[in-house]
Amino acid sequence: MLIQSVGMDPVSYRLVNNLRQASRQMGVRIDRISSGLRITRAADDAAGMAVATNLSTDATSARAAIRNTNQGITVVELASDATTEVEDIISRMKELAVESKTGTLTTAQRNALHTEFLTLRSDIDRIANATEFNNIKLTSGGTTSLNIQVGLHNTANDRIQLDL
Repeated sequence: MLIQSVGMDPVSYRLVNNLRQASRQMGVRIDRISSGLRITRAADDAAGMAVATNLSTDATSARAAIRNTNQGITVVELASDATTEVEDIISRMKELAVESKTGTLTTAQRNALHTEFLTLRSDIDRIANATEFNNIKLTSGGTTSLNIQVGLHNTANDRIQLDL
């Protein structure tokens, strides 16, 4: 109405109205193009926007599940490396025990074997107490299992239990 009072005729008024509408539509299209989305707001397509939001949420959850899975893999690798190291130490301890049983060693040699044996036993204790992930002790017996969320939902199929 204000425009008509300035002296616009109905044809000019319609032209200005159409120009405004075209400008608004172009702004919506530019928003869609710049965002890469067909739907940028609920008014564009309410059902489509709900689906897009759910997919976006699922994608975010899937990224978190991937991070959780990778952390679970790291936990298993750390515990496995510690176990391998302890196995190697035990193998050396067995070798020392067999070697010390021979009658051809002097007391000093036997004492040296015994000292190495005790040092290896300390190493096993150190590995057991020091192997951890995010302050979770993995090999000392304090933590018996971990639940790792690897899926999007809260079902048994979306979790893995690691028994330590």
